[in-house]
Amino acid sequence: KDVRAQRAMQEWHLRLMYMTYEALGAMRISEMFEIVVDYPDSHPAVLDMAACLRNTNLHSRFVSSFRVALCSRLLHAGAHARDIVHQYVATIRVLREIDPSGALLAAVASPLRRYLRQRPDTARCVVALVTKGDGDGNPSLLEELQQGAADAAAAGGRDEDDAA
Repeated sequence: KDVRAQRAMQEWHLRLMYMTYEALGAMRISEMFEIVVDYPDSHPAVLDMAACLRNTNLHSRFVSSFRVALCSRLLHAGAHARDIVHQYVATIRVLREIDPSGALLAAVASPLRRYLRQRPDTARCVVALVTKGDGDGNPSLLEELQQGAADAAAAGGRDEDDAA
């Protein structure tokens, strides 16, 4: 009897955990546009979303809901290319953290990429973002890439020192 009771408790625990992840995931999916806008301040919510997707089957709901949010809130004539490019870069950062394989990014970002290719002011905005930053005090993408390369080189040097 004791073994059956433990097994039943484990099953209920797993069901409860799944339902919790599913409920949290549904809430985070509905907030995903704002989570990306607020990134990196929203990092805990990004971690929540990653855990929910790892432990549920909400991937298709995530993709369809986030694509709708991006299209309805960004891809219209009144949106500045600068804002769209900035949101696209933030989306890349967030989705690479949620799903390092890039599958979610490929599924979600295709409408953004298509739309940006059609706009004549996209190239100018991308060059400015790469060289000057976003105007909000954040470093340029070039500075960010250089810092990432320096951090990787420093980490590589420490690994070699540890091995010696």
